[in-house]
Amino acid sequence: MSDFLCLRFKQVDIHEFSPVVWSVLSADGRIHASGSCLLEDVAKQVPESKAVRRNILIVPSSAVLLTSTEVPIKQHRHLKQVLGFVVEEQIIDPIESMHLATPIYHASETVHIAAVKRELLESWLHALETQNILPDYLFVDVLCVPQKVGDWQLLFENNKVLFRDADYSGMLLDENTAKSVIQLAISASTSSTLIESENDDSADSLTAFAEGEEHQSATAARAEGSLTSIALLLAEADKPFTRSPVVSDDLEHSTAQESESLDDLLDESLDPILIITPAEFKVELGEFIRSENIETREITYTESCSDLLAVNAVHTVETTLNLLQGEFSPISANAANRKFIRKAGVIVSACVALFLVVTMAGGFYLNVKADQYFDDSVAIYRSVFPKQKKVIDPVKQMQRQLTGKTMGGTTSDFLPLLDAASRALSNLETEVPSTIGQLRYDNQRGHIIIDLRVNSIDILESYKEQLTVEGLTVDILSANQDQEMVNGRMQISR
Repeated sequence: MSDFLCLRFKQVDIHEFSPVVWSVLSADGRIHASGSCLLEDVAKQVPESKAVRRNILIVPSSAVLLTSTEVPIKQHRHLKQVLGFVVEEQIIDPIESMHLATPIYHASETVHIAAVKRELLESWLHALETQNILPDYLFVDVLCVPQKVGDWQLLFENNKVLFRDADYSGMLLDENTAKSVIQLAISASTSSTLIESENDDSADSLTAFAEGEEHQSATAARAEGSLTSIALLLAEADKPFTRSPVVSDDLEHSTAQESESLDDLLDESLDPILIITPAEFKVELGEFIRSENIETREITYTESCSDLLAVNAVHTVETTLNLLQGEFSPISANAANRKFIRKAGVIVSACVALFLVVTMAGGFYLNVKADQYFDDSVAIYRSVFPKQKKVIDPVKQMQRQLTGKTMGGTTSDFLPLLDAASRALSNLETEVPSTIGQLRYDNQRGHIIIDLRVNSIDILESYKEQLTVEGLTVDILSANQDQEMVNGRMQISR
């Protein structure tokens, strides 16, 4: 079973000197190893794996725009062609410069979309490729926050909070924006719930756009039903940042590298001086939410925030929106559809195998029943005609017995065939008499072969037609011209 390498970046710009939090996880989400370092040191710190390892990249939500639009279900087959047009008004940047990704499945007319600058995405993949890392999945951090249906989730990390309010909706908040955004979202959810109860309509929605260094924002999110509670999640701090030791003959150069300011390597989106601790931030925001008549649930995790996101990313790897789509699909395979294709292949193989088994069993059964019916028919024929020594086809032989075309209690066809051949020959109207040159009877096959000498080939065909009218099977084996006569050879059987 393959494992996963999860790389989480807190910076929007990714390069070889970007700090990264890494985790090695099994397919069931258990963490085998984790740490933090520069991107260029990942290969040195991450333990090697003998099995196939898939790579997950988690990027900050401030770099990605999460939104949704309405597209009729009938148009979903053409979604790739129309998506840019229907979402263009929601994106400030030129639509040609954006990469759009959607979930694999769309259960309704609402289509959720993740938009990221194409140039930025290319820079991420290029930075990883230079380190020989090819990601199979690229997730937004807010969509990796553990989720429970009916709840909104707030994951506190330093003086920031990841706010997730739906399967494909969320944003990064800080102390200055958290209360305003949450209050607006609660008001929108409450208003939409009231409208739904009055009109019996399920159109409660609130769209969310992320505000980052390169994006202006609007606030919105889609509420899944009426809001009942908000979960407050608090994780342990990430492990301290570490660097691989530098070996250099130049003491001054080595000392300068070791004493490099750590502030330059930290997340540029985090304030170096925290005004309040995450726990204090959670308490303050929780009191504010409860003042809005919304219940809260508090959950404290022993894992670090990055490890928590990594574990949930592995658990939901096939359902989380993967930004690697279209021209940015993984080189190894389409990771989003890999499991679906594997399951479809197993189902098709099972159906084919079942069909073959049923067909073979049915054929064997019908063959056995046919043999039984033949044996029964032979037994019936022998009981009626006990003097018959050889029974080849009891049905035809019974028909001959019933029509009286038998000799001495046997089924010999020689005399009936000869009689029919002579009668048909006497009925031919020709100026020159037709004659039988030779006649041979095959007792095993039940047919006679007659050599005729007639006036023309038309007479030979007329003779064949007369025999056919009497229910006989006639084949002209050969015919050749000899002076003014035609020599023909015919096979006659019942």
